[in-house]
Amino acid sequence: MKVIKRNGSEVDFDITKIIAAITKANDVVEESERMTPMQIR
Repeated sequence: MKVIKRNGSEVDFDITKIIAAITKANDVVEESERMTPMQIR
């Protein structure tokens, strides 16, 4: 699967980038609202 980036370039979809972004966002959420690592994956 391909993804079109903001600059218009086309790159392969990389699930590790999505997981990393969700994990970073999850780290700043109040602890009672956080997802578990299993929920993220």
